[in-house]
Amino acid sequence: MGGFKFSLESVLKIKNQLNDVLKLEYATISAEVSEQEKYIRELELELVQKNDEFNDKNAIGIISLEISVYKNYFKDQQFKIKKAYQKLEEINERLVIKREEIIESKKEISSIQNLKEKRFAEYEYSAKKAEELFIEEFVSNKIT
Repeated sequence: MGGFKFSLESVLKIKNQLNDVLKLEYATISAEVSEQEKYIRELELELVQKNDEFNDKNAIGIISLEISVYKNYFKDQQFKIKKAYQKLEEINERLVIKREEIIESKKEISSIQNLKEKRFAEYEYSAKKAEELFIEEFVSNKIT
C-alpha cells in the first residue's frame, strides 16, 4: 500500500496562501486606520491651539477682520475633521469586511483540514486492516 495522498492538498495549500494574503491586506488596512487616527488627532490639536490663540487675542482686543479670519479657519478645520472621521469610518468598514473574509477563509481551511484528518484516519485504518490480513495469510500459509 502506497503512502497517504490527500487529493485536496493543493487546494489546502492555495487556501492557506490566500489566507496569508488576506492577513497582509488586513495589516495594511489596519495601518491606514492608525494613520487616519493620527491625522485626526493632529487636526483636532491644531484646532485647539488656534482656539486658544484666538481666545488670548480676543482677551486683549482683536479687530473684526481677524475674528472673521479665525471663524473661517475654525469652520474649515471642523469640515476637515468631519471629512477625516468619515474617511476613518470607511476604512474601518473595509477592516471589518477584511476580518470577515479572514474568518471565512479560516473556516474553509479548517473544513479541508478536518477532511484531511478524517481521510488520513481512514487510510491508517485500511493500512492496519491490510497488514492484519497479510499477517493472517502469512501465518495461515506457514501452518499449512
